[in-house]
Amino acid sequence: MNYNVNALIENSDENRILIQSGDKCDRYDYLTAVACGVIGGMVDVFFVGAPNDSLLVKWTDTQVDSAVKNFAKLVGWTPTVNKVDNVASAIGFLEKSLELIMINVIRLM
Repeated sequence: MNYNVNALIENSDENRILIQSGDKCDRYDYLTAVACGVIGGMVDVFFVGAPNDSLLVKWTDTQVDSAVKNFAKLVGWTPTVNKVDNVASAIGFLEKSLELIMINVIRLM
């Protein structure tokens, strides 16, 4: 499959100027970026760590599973009684239903 990325980017003077304008960051921009990196690193070290040692792993798994099931229900998933809490069933439904949409999107590219 060929993807024409250039067709997705609008070829305009405004975009050209934006790309060619160069770096306009001041010291506060860089300071903010460094602070975000340090905070992210600290969160990673203290709360995440190794996947098996994480304090948040069970909570985040539950939240992601819940979000997947809710999205699948929104798209049209109607689980049977024995598969209401089965996230694999929701994922399978999404893979089948969204596969057709992705095939059509790729064809339009």
